Amino acid sequence: MATIDNRPDTVDIFHYAGDTLTIKVEAPAGLTDGKTWLAQVKTSRASPTVDALFTITAPTSSGGPAYLMLPAAVTAQLAGTGATVRKMQAGTMAVVQSYVGEWDVQVSVNGLDPVTTLCQGALTIELDVTRLP
Repeated sequence: MATIDNRPDTVDIFHYAGDTLTIKVEAPAGLTDGKTWLAQVKTSRASPTVDALFTITAPTSSGGPAYLMLPAAVTAQLAGTGATVRKMQAGTMAVVQSYVGEWDVQVSVNGLDPVTTLCQGALTIELDVTRLP
């Protein structure tokens, strides 16, 4: 029996707080020409609260790439609100504050059908060390 899998590509992102996060997204021209782009970050897929919106530079030519960006201030803010988690570092346990959530990007005609999610995944932003005063 054949299987049709229309789920978007999964792209898990690990990032460092206080650094600008830029993602290049490429899609066929037919999926992107004349479309509205929307990319959000939430703590969970079911959350009604949007924690951050990517700033999007749509393709400048047919079939060209789009760029999704979370400014440094936003990544720092997200990590500052994250839960403290434990992870292994050089054989020891270290406490690292991180934001752990989900993200995706979709294109549509002003939110109307057809809507296509191009990619999705987990987003982890680890708290940084160096910060401006």
